[in-house]
Amino acid sequence: MAQALGVRFLDSNGMELPFGGAAAVREHRWRRKTALMLTALGGALALETVRSTGFTLEIASILAGVTFAWIVVRPRALVVAVIAATFIGAAVLARPEVQLKAATTLVEAARLHRGNIWTPGHTYHLLDDRLYDELTEIRTMRLDEAGRFVARALVSYITVPLPNQIYSSAALAFLPEQIAWYVLVALAPVGLVFAMRRDVLITSLLLMHGVGAALPVALTSGNIGTLVRHRGFALPYLIWISAVGACELVARSRRTVTMQ
Repeated sequence: MAQALGVRFLDSNGMELPFGGAAAVREHRWRRKTALMLTALGGALALETVRSTGFTLEIASILAGVTFAWIVVRPRALVVAVIAATFIGAAVLARPEVQLKAATTLVEAARLHRGNIWTPGHTYHLLDDRLYDELTEIRTMRLDEAGRFVARALVSYITVPLPNQIYSSAALAFLPEQIAWYVLVALAPVGLVFAMRRDVLITSLLLMHGVGAALPVALTSGNIGTLVRHRGFALPYLIWISAVGACELVARSRRTVTMQ
């Protein structure tokens, strides 16, 4: 992960050792830039051996992070990008083959979610009730049902398990971790703002890696225990961003107390 992102390490002499994507973007010497890009590529290939589609998610996250970092520091480019993305997205989605591909991807995610609902353990629902009938084909899911499915998936990824979803004393073991998770999520927006001020590129890479790790889990999970475990894929990125928020809030509160 560190090699792909480009997190900075120091050697025994305090000199920076650059790795991966972020360092490759910042490096101006082409030989070294190429070596760093190959390092990032090697890290992505290694991820494929640990997790299916790991290579695709890693490369997509790096490209999205670099693009986002370039746009976010250019207000005019950001406005143009939003407008262009709206029109291009509408034009692309108007094509039948693209609609079919998007629908197929979403239907497959819904099918995996429904399969997880039928596994042993405590579960939570994302689809409309009719789609849980064994005789109902997932591909009959309508556009409004798909929209509700995605919205519920994103909310549930953050909130599950809620207090009313803790069904046993054994499930109480999740409670400390869940409280820590809520704290990290609450600190994330604050941390994102301050982290962007410190290092736009690294923050953008962390953000896009977190999104890339979260979305597949959010859309396919249905078992509470499995969701809690699989949220760990996004947890390292969230911790980095949220920790910045926590440190900034503590520093500002200390300055306020000192001034008083």
